[in-house]
Amino acid sequence: MEYIQTLVPPSGLALLRHLVLSIYIVISPNLEHYEGQAEITAAAARAVWEDRDNAPVFETHDTDLAVIAYWAYRESSLKRYLGGDHGHSWGPWQIRSEWSIGRSVRAQAKEWLRLLHYGKTICPESPAGPMYGVRIVAGGKYACDIPMPGRPGVTTGDAANERIDEARRLLRVVIGTEPGLP
Repeated sequence: MEYIQTLVPPSGLALLRHLVLSIYIVISPNLEHYEGQAEITAAAARAVWEDRDNAPVFETHDTDLAVIAYWAYRESSLKRYLGGDHGHSWGPWQIRSEWSIGRSVRAQAKEWLRLLHYGKTICPESPAGPMYGVRIVAGGKYACDIPMPGRPGVTTGDAANERIDEARRLLRVVIGTEPGLP
């Protein structure tokens, strides 16, 4: 059963924050003490909570939350205002947009989830593919499956799906359907 379907505010939102924190603790017990962790955790949980009336991008909203949490960890090591990609990406999720610079972490989480929903419409096999080292091709469209530099035979969609699979595995460990820690 999906947690988000059984929750009532405000305890529901609190439980989603605990789900994110639990994922971070499974990755590394020290992540709960990272300077930006609490704000990123709250922003991710709030974005998914506010999106609960829409269909999830993945199989459940819990999975959406796990993907958002894991992506922030992989992209920024939970740094709230990190700039990257030679100034083209910003924040915990490294959103590649001028829009994201200076925005609150909460606004960035909401935008990243919006982009994930958009990714599902253009890249159903890899909704996060367009966000993995976002590349814009002719006509200003996002590319779902372009070759990854330095990884022969791997596309942006493949690399994104590797992260999504790891987020799903972490979620299964946290909710107890997969034994052990990484």
